[in-house]
Amino acid sequence: MEREFSWFIIGYVLIFIGILIIFSAVMYGIMSGLSGSNIHGGAAGCIVIFFIPICFGVGTDTNSLYILFILGYVVIVILLVFTILFIKRAMKKDSLTAS
Repeated sequence: MEREFSWFIIGYVLIFIGILIIFSAVMYGIMSGLSGSNIHGGAAGCIVIFFIPICFGVGTDTNSLYILFILGYVVIVILLVFTILFIKRAMKKDSLTAS
């Protein structure tokens, strides 16, 4: 029996990975503070509206902004490829059921 692919599994995995990243960042900050090292703050983010990524950042580390730009474009390319594959698959199913 063939099992259908579930997008819910990918969603749950991505949420879990996000929680792990947040937890590891907090633990890294706590451990760095206990060792007496200097901690510098900053923030960066990327919002994708349709196919245009809008990236922003603030802080002393500008390298994170460049990394987010690149990651934003990589995510867009991946989403574009999945969209094209999904549309082709749907068109193929429609042509098979119409015959």
